[in-house]
Amino acid sequence: MANNLYSKPFSANRLPTQKAAIQRFFPGFRCRIKGQKLICGGSLTPSINSPAYSVRLEYPPLPYGRISVISPKLHPRAPHLYRNGSLCLVHPQIFRAHEGLLLAKTVLPWTALWFYFYEGWLETGIWYGPEAPHIGPGQS
Repeated sequence: MANNLYSKPFSANRLPTQKAAIQRFFPGFRCRIKGQKLICGGSLTPSINSPAYSVRLEYPPLPYGRISVISPKLHPRAPHLYRNGSLCLVHPQIFRAHEGLLLAKTVLPWTALWFYFYEGWLETGIWYGPEAPHIGPGQS
């Protein structure tokens, strides 16, 4: 089924390419393909003073997957989280995915940036990162 954010329908044939790119650019991540889903886990550290954030990436869901934080536990009122606790990295009406998108060059760096801005928010109460208004169900 095509997603209106994609120029082409999702293709499970691209999962090995996504897996290889993640393991090349993030060698500490471990990935597996289960059915028509890529599941990866690893740690990201946005700065030398940051804790290591253990994350899980599941792709699909479209357009860019779901990032869940395993540890440390996030503040319960952190901004830019979906109701299920996964990270809101980019507004779906702004982001235009395409078949050639590499999660290793977009989603995982965006996740590290999300943690960087999250740490600033914990210190100041202000989200200094880019943001768009959240509208619609499922977004905080």
